[in-house]
Amino acid sequence: MEKNDPDCESFLRRYGYLPPVRHAPGNRDRQKRREKFLQQKMGDITHKHVTIRRRDAIRRKASKSAVKFALKRFQEFGGLQMTGKFDQQTRDLMVRKRCNRADPVSMVMTRSSRSVTGDVMANTGTVQPVPWQKRDLTYRIAQYPGENHLLHSEVDEAIARAFQIWEEATLLTFTAIDTKADIEIKFARGDHGDDTPFDGSGHTLAHAFSPGDGIHGDVHFDDAELWTVDSPMGTNLFMVALHEFGHSLGLNHSDNTDSVMYPWYPGYPGSSYKLPTVDVMAIQALYGEALALAKQLGDRHEEGKAYNKLGRAHYEMGEYEEALEWYQKDLKITQERGDKEDELIAQINMADTYYRQGKLDQAKSHYLSAMAIALETGNDQEQKHITKRLARI
Repeated sequence: MEKNDPDCESFLRRYGYLPPVRHAPGNRDRQKRREKFLQQKMGDITHKHVTIRRRDAIRRKASKSAVKFALKRFQEFGGLQMTGKFDQQTRDLMVRKRCNRADPVSMVMTRSSRSVTGDVMANTGTVQPVPWQKRDLTYRIAQYPGENHLLHSEVDEAIARAFQIWEEATLLTFTAIDTKADIEIKFARGDHGDDTPFDGSGHTLAHAFSPGDGIHGDVHFDDAELWTVDSPMGTNLFMVALHEFGHSLGLNHSDNTDSVMYPWYPGYPGSSYKLPTVDVMAIQALYGEALALAKQLGDRHEEGKAYNKLGRAHYEMGEYEEALEWYQKDLKITQERGDKEDELIAQINMADTYYRQGKLDQAKSHYLSAMAIALETGNDQEQKHITKRLARI
């Protein structure tokens, strides 16, 4: 598909809004001779990575009513007016940078004799997400970007940060290793062996496979993109990785424009990023709500982290009484465990919340408790932050 002039029907087939073209099985040599003959007689219609014979294109062309219905489905998913027409807004959305995965249905793994790996990505109907059957997952960056000017350390940091975002919303852990891992990550160009070739810079950015063995769970990035970190220029690696890792964990695309699983590239998020509530709910629906799981497993550390996250959610919504309830539970667990670093965070959270309520005496008390821990542990950075907070009281 050309980036400036999208083939509407090809796009709709590629992303699941129209059924894919099915090629009838037959003798390969006979089919090759037939294709050569048709090429000589009929010529080719060529798009990037896709060549369609004119005769076959006419024969397999979808009906106008089918295309109109598919366009409405696409427009609804993309948040556009459902005109059923290939208008300018629809065209603009089709050429935007996005994930290579289909939209209305999951892109799942099926067996194929055409694939080097034995697996392809295909639309096979609406598929329910399937999670990993273990908590502790490993990953490896098997192939780094080539002509991209990103240091390996920059790639490592962006990838680790994206995994950390998902880790904080679940009880999953992600560990980088140097050998074969659960989630293999690589940067590649064009046809790279999984029947889903990349199209060069500017349109499809990456794709990922659902959880499982072999190629399942793996993530591939288009090395032709200008990948960047901490910059609005090019394509931000962290944001694309965060989206693709959602697929690696079993999540499908979302039509919620606030979701990190919305298929179109959102742009540079800035230096800080918080996983939207819709995605927290989705991943916890798949792997279980973190607090319930922590209690079930008897993991007090994870239980405290869950309380902290709940407190933070209420704090950001301005619900300070509810935030204090959860923060107090977190503080109690950190004190029981004797974890000074976690207690330091819990004390500051309590103090900040009391400060927002205008309860300055309680805020000061918790800031002083936090300062004592910072002095005891030699945390100079937090000492400076707490000093600034105390100065405003």
